[in-house]
Formats: sequence, C-alpha cells, structure tokens
Amino acid sequence: MSLVVSTLLVQAVGALFTGVVFAHFQRVFQHGYLRHWTRAWFAAGVMLVAVAGSSMLRDAGVSSGPLYVALGIVSMSTALFRVLWLVFGSYEITFHREIDPAWQRRLVAASVVVGVALPLIVIGAGAELPAPLPTLVRTIVRTALSAAAFAIAAR
Repeated sequence: MSLVVSTLLVQAVGALFTGVVFAHFQRVFQHGYLRHWTRAWFAAGVMLVAVAGSSMLRDAGVSSGPLYVALGIVSMSTALFRVLWLVFGSYEITFHREIDPAWQRRLVAASVVVGVALPLIVIGAGAELPAPLPTLVRTIVRTALSAAAFAIAAR
C-alpha cells in the first residue's frame, strides 16, 4: 500500500471518528446544525475512502472501468455533500434558523447531478490522456467547488 493510500485511509478514520463525536453531540443537544456537521464528517470519511480506492486502482494500472468510474462518482458526490452540509450547519448557527427542507432537498439533488456528471465528463474527456491527468482535473474541480462554496458562505 502506498503512502498516499495509507494517508487517505488514516484521514478517513479521523473523519469518521469526528462524525461519531458530532453524532453524540447532536443526540445530546438536538441542534440542527450539529446534524448537518455530523453528515458532513461522515461524507468526508466516505470521500476519503473512495479517493483511496481510486488511488489503489490507479497504482495497479487501472484508470478506467466501472469500479474506477463508480469510485470517482462517489468521491465527487460525497465531497459536494460535505461542503453543502458544512454550509447548511454554518448558516443555521449564524442566522439561528433552519434551512427550508425543500431547499435542502433541491441542493442535495443538484449535488448528486453534479457529482455524477463531472467525473463522467472528466473521465470521458481524459481517456486519451496519461493516467494522472484526469485524477488531477477531478481534484482541482472538487477543490474549486469547495473553495467557491466556502467563499460564498464566508460572505
């Protein structure tokens, strides 16, 4: 197992542990923002496991195929969920009101659509490119979307 994969798995364990801690706080204090943050940390853990799986496949020389595509979709979707739920929780704690459930459903559905479409586009467009480039593009897109969401939330 490579150092990158090991590091990702250790981070995933840390994220999942943090999710368990937030789940406990949510059960004790019953605040909506804690529920969102719990989901965000669990999504971060799943995202990191999916990225580790993609890295393992890439290290084994597999940079296409259904499992590789599925892991790309899972990692992108859960990355978007993580950002969305962190922003939801931050909004609720800042403005002391819950986000309308209909808006929550719409934004989660939009995250699913983007989380499925982006990896398919990047993998499809990068089929002729050397193996690390499509992964780099996915990472840059995931990071750019996260940065944009956090910038909007900070504003």
